[in-house]
Amino acid sequence: MKNLLNVARKPLVFSPVLGILFSLSGLSLPELMEHSLKLIGGSTSGVSLFALGLIMSSFAITFSKTVLQNIVIKNVIHPLLMMGLVLVFGLSGVLAKEVVLLCAMPTATMTTMFALRYNTLTEESTSATILGTLVAIVTLPVFMSLVHI
Repeated sequence: MKNLLNVARKPLVFSPVLGILFSLSGLSLPELMEHSLKLIGGSTSGVSLFALGLIMSSFAITFSKTVLQNIVIKNVIHPLLMMGLVLVFGLSGVLAKEVVLLCAMPTATMTTMFALRYNTLTEESTSATILGTLVAIVTLPVFMSLVHI
């Protein structure tokens, strides 16, 4: 219970919850605050990716069983499972294509950010993110052709 409270106090956890509650409340932000947040939000991804690139450049890329498993599961098995679910549930059209392609995307950089933040599996996470993105250069077009894009 103590660990759960410690996690809930982290801005990374409670900020999205507060955002969802605010959104559901139907309230709107003052125009100045909304404009300021849009400016910050517009630059956040680029700045965080740049910072992540700097951080990741300090680690050597390693090939290990864990890295290989992560890449195969994320780049191949995950989208194949989603294709199966699309068929089972009879989805079609844009929604079916979107869910398969979302699953075919390489490992998110956020996993590396968490690994770095909590000093856990940093080399493996960094390697899986970089190598998985390189593998996605091949796997993503394959899945795009499989869903007829």
